[in-house]
Amino acid sequence: MMHKYIAVITGNIIGSEALTKEDYEKVIKEVKKEFLRLQTIRKGIIKEEFSFFDDNNFKGVLVDPTFALDYSFSIRTAVQYSAIGLGKSLDCKISIKLERVRASWSKTKLATSSQMKAYKKTRCLLFNSPSLILNEEIDASFSLVEAIIRKWSDFQWEVVFYLLRGYTQQEIASELKISQPAVNKRIKIASWSEIKKFMTYFRAHMSN
Repeated sequence: MMHKYIAVITGNIIGSEALTKEDYEKVIKEVKKEFLRLQTIRKGIIKEEFSFFDDNNFKGVLVDPTFALDYSFSIRTAVQYSAIGLGKSLDCKISIKLERVRASWSKTKLATSSQMKAYKKTRCLLFNSPSLILNEEIDASFSLVEAIIRKWSDFQWEVVFYLLRGYTQQEIASELKISQPAVNKRIKIASWSEIKKFMTYFRAHMSN
């Protein structure tokens, strides 16, 4: 299926300046592992492989924007998961920008660069497309999602990390060495059912 748009995903890791060199390298290594995983889960979806540039900044391009939010969440959870136990607060600011397929690469690159500067002092999820109506809808939804995510502790982040990778509650319990009811409780506290509904809503809009 040929899509009218590509999804340019850009982001940067925030809070890494507080890490030691050893811990920083550990975080980058884990995020790169996630980049590699994303290349294999859906064949042919990635136009430009995810990679780092300018230290903490990264970028990747999808030929199918349907899963742009899934990929963005996966990268963000990889950052959060890699920081557990380091005693430092890390997060990841991510921008999803839809560009028409016919747009030139240089134009896309410039738009992405200016967008990165624009959202440095705003929330951690940003969306932009040629449609003003769609931008307003997704922007409002992103604000609600961010309000939920800001309340997550490491307990929620690590559970969501595994959920996004297809683990069952029992498998997560085994990985974290806790009970399945404890996993279920963390999922409920994370309001994961609401997040999943929005991810489904986002996919539906991107596939139209």
